[in-house]
Order: sequence, then C-alpha cells, then structure tokens
Amino acid sequence: MWTGVYWALPVILLLLPGVQVTFYTFQETEGFLTGMQPSGYIALAGDQFIMQCASLNQSVIYNDSESYQNKVAWFRHYQNGGQAQPVGNGQENIILKGNFLWFPKLETVHSGVYSCQIRDEKIYLTLAVIQKDKTHCQDYAHSTVDLLSGSGDSITCPAMTCYSASGHLPVRWYKNGKLVKLNKNRPTLELENEKLVLKTVYKRDAANYTCDFNYSENDTLWIVRRMLTVRVFGKETKIPPSILNFNGVETIEAELGKPLTLECRVNFGFERNSTPTIKWLVNSNDNSTDISLELEESRIVEDDGNGKTIIHTAYFSKVTERHLIATFTCFAQNFQGNTTGVLRLKKKSPVNGPFLTYVLCGIILTVIFIFGGSAYIYIHWIEIVLLYRNYFPYDETIGDGKEYDAFISHANHSSSEDILESEEGGGVTEEMFVLKLLPEFLEQQCGYKLCFLERDVLPGGAYTEDIVASIKRSRRVIYVLSPRYISSPCIFELQTGINQLLVDDQFKLILIKFRPLPEMDTLPHIVKKALNILPAMKWNGSKSNHSDSTFWKNVRYHMPVKKTKISNGDPGL
Repeated sequence: MWTGVYWALPVILLLLPGVQVTFYTFQETEGFLTGMQPSGYIALAGDQFIMQCASLNQSVIYNDSESYQNKVAWFRHYQNGGQAQPVGNGQENIILKGNFLWFPKLETVHSGVYSCQIRDEKIYLTLAVIQKDKTHCQDYAHSTVDLLSGSGDSITCPAMTCYSASGHLPVRWYKNGKLVKLNKNRPTLELENEKLVLKTVYKRDAANYTCDFNYSENDTLWIVRRMLTVRVFGKETKIPPSILNFNGVETIEAELGKPLTLECRVNFGFERNSTPTIKWLVNSNDNSTDISLELEESRIVEDDGNGKTIIHTAYFSKVTERHLIATFTCFAQNFQGNTTGVLRLKKKSPVNGPFLTYVLCGIILTVIFIFGGSAYIYIHWIEIVLLYRNYFPYDETIGDGKEYDAFISHANHSSSEDILESEEGGGVTEEMFVLKLLPEFLEQQCGYKLCFLERDVLPGGAYTEDIVASIKRSRRVIYVLSPRYISSPCIFELQTGINQLLVDDQFKLILIKFRPLPEMDTLPHIVKKALNILPAMKWNGSKSNHSDSTFWKNVRYHMPVKKTKISNGDPGL
C-alpha cells in the first residue's frame, strides 16, 4: 500500500553517515514476529504519537519521569546528509518529555529518521507518517472511545482492517504507557487479537491507550502505532436537551443598524453514539426569504463526563426592520427528542445624547458633593456639634445626682519652674493655666461648675477620701498632665478617675498635655495603658490662648451638654 514510503526510509538510514541498519534474528516471544528487527513506526497524520528512547517492542513505551529530562538528547537526521538537528524544544510541534518525544498532532513533515542519546547508548528510530486521505481505508477516524460504566464492551485498535491480515500478529495494548497483560485479579479482561475486551467496564478503565502491531510488506517490518483516549461515563441520558438561557418565547432589544449576536446555551446529557444537533431557524412573518444568518458557530463550554453544555451563536452585522418582525428559533435535538426556544426582537429605544450627558454630569456632581460634604463634616465636626448645641440645647445633667461638671486634677506648683514653663507655654505657666484660664473659660464664659481640691473641699479630711468623693460627685475629670504631674502623688487621682470610668457609663476623662511627658515605665499598668489609649488635647502655647482656638473648642466639646450661656472674651486676655 505504501511500498514507496516503506523502502524510502531504510534507504535514508543507509545513506546517513555513521548510521547502520542491522537485521538480526530473535526468538518468537508473546506473539512477536521472528526473523527481523522492525525498521520503525507507521503512524497517521492528525494523531498524537509517542516515541521512546529505547529499542522497539518494549513492555513500557514511555517514562515521563523528570529524572530523564536532562539525560536524553534527541536529534533528527535529514536525507541530504547534513548535520543532525536537535528536536524536542517545542518547535515543529515536537516536545521532549521524560525519555520520549511527544507529537501532540502528527504531520507528514514529521516523517524521517530520529536518534536519541541516553548514557553511552545511541538509538536510531524511523517514523513514517501517512495521510488518511491518501489511502483507500475508512477505518482511521476514531481516536476517542466512550464506554458505559458497569456494562461490557471492547476497545478495537483503529486501522487494523487497513492492513493485510496475513501480515500482522496480535496487538500489543498499553494503558498509560504500560503493557496490558492478563491478570487473574481481573478475570473480566481478555485480549482477543486486535481487541481489548472488557466484560465489565470500571471507572478506572478511563485512560490513554496505545496499540502496537507488527506489519510487514516486501520483507520490511514495521510497527504500526495508534493512540486513543478512552472515556468512561455513567448512564446515558433519557431526556431531550434543555435550553438554559431562555424558555418558551422571549423578547430582547435590538438597535436598528447595529450588529447583534443571538446566543443559545443548551445542555445535552451523555449519549455515546449521538452527535448533538443545535441550530437557529428563522421564520419571517411576511414570508420573505431574504433573512439569513451570516454566521453560526458552536462551542463546548462544559463537558463533565455526564453531559456537555454547548453555546450556539448566530450573528447579524446589521439589524433591519425585517429582523424585528421575524422569529428566531433555537432547535436542539438528541436521540431522546428535541427542544425549542423562540426569540423575538424589539426596537431598542434610542438614548438621548444630551440627556445622557446631563445624567452623567449629575451623577459626577452628586458624588463630588457627597465626598466634599463628608470631608467638610469630618474636618469641622466639633464646630458643627457646638453650633447644634447652641440652637437646639438640651441638658444631659438633669437628674444625674452630680454636683460638679468637672473636677480639676493638677500638680502642685513650684515657683522655680515658672520661668521655664512660661517660655514653653507661650507666656502661660501651668499654675496660670489651671487657676486662671480654666476657670475663666469654663466657669465664667461657659457657665460650668468646676471643683478644685484646694478651693471647694474643706480642709482637714483624708486626701484619698476627699479625692474619691470629689471625683464621684463630678461628671468629668480634667487632668492637666506634665512631667511634674507624672512624678507626683497626683497619679492616684488619675488612677481613681480611670477606675470610676470603668463603672460609670456617663463619666468621662479629659486629658490635657500641658507639656511633653517623660517615659512612663514606672507608672501603674492601668494608668500607662489609659494614657496610651485615651485621646489627649495638647496645649500649643500662644496658638491656644484665644477662646476660638481649636484647643478651647475641643475642651468645650468634651464637657457635659447642658444649657449654658456663652459670653465673648478670651481667657486670661
């Protein structure tokens, strides 16, 4: 049949420098033909193909271990006697894997002589690729076999009938590269010449299979190799296909003069011997015949073994008035029956250009307004709250049983530090701030009632008891913090306020850092933690002097909400 090809390749081998073709006698084992060494492989164009770096007729036809990746070198030899070229790097659709060459899709240009070097051994192999349409045989087509789990079936080596029955011996079957042999643990498996008989099909039978058989013609021996994929499915479907993206009659919008794509998504249950049918049908109500689909195509988007989902599309380059009065039917069919779904088109209302511009501008301006307003509120939140209190006053102090709005906790003063404090505090000492500025602003201008230990608590009592009682009778405690405060017994007052904070939900602490604080490693743990967590206001010297400064607004913001009269004037000025 292909005598010219058969004789040409051995001649090529003889012409190549350094290549020897050796024929030798070997014993007949497991049905192998005796008397000659095979000259190479015959394979079919369009198939995938594997060629191992080993002598022919092996029990394992490939090993994809990465340990071979850098130990095997493949070359291709050409008839002109030029230098052999390395192969397997993906060029010409030839890929090196493990110790074999993989041809994902054979072409006739792949015919030729190949050699491989592994360790100190060099092996020459011949490959003859035959085009299917160049032969008179019709048994080449199938390379995928579908089997039903639990049933009995067989796998036939493709193209066996295309070769003279007297010229070949039983087929050697390989599953995932390993020779298939009869096994007493699998009595349902039988080898019958060209067939692999599975009396019971199991899920594990799904694999890549290879069938080899020897073929001789005109005293030349070849190995014919075919590869096929076996898939194992569950049960065949008993229902017609189903259209997934619309049911019955559905109407979609289309714009005149614009292109349009119709899409029909159909699910087909598994059928072994059926090819799904899906197409679009056009029915024009005015009986015209000039409506036609310009392009139809199908693609499989899902195939899970139990069925497949196919999307079938139809395309129009330009929608006309005739399309609007026509009906488009998606027709899907399998062996169990057929299903249809109907689409109608309606004219899409044009979008007014200026109106769309106004809408977009309005959306943009709204977003800008929202973000800008949010930013303004965040920055001026304190002023907004204070303004609200002025125009919508209410009193949170009514009925709470407290006597003072705030207890003032501060350190005792030393005249020797007044000059330094005056310089760092913008002309204001800590004593001046506590005894003059705070009362002038909170009591005289805002109308709050403050509690000073030295002014409002009768002398003669125990210090600790007086502090605890004063704090419990106050709604806030204002702590004027400084290095002097941290190193003084006043820490007890801060600790007492923190404890009260834990038991009274309405009670709050107001921390004012009059001067930077030193390291606080020696402080009680609860005090140190509170100073790190609670927010504190910072006295900024002359910047904080006037009553409209951010500092005094923050102080007032944290004080209790009550009906007060705000008088103008700057504290201490």
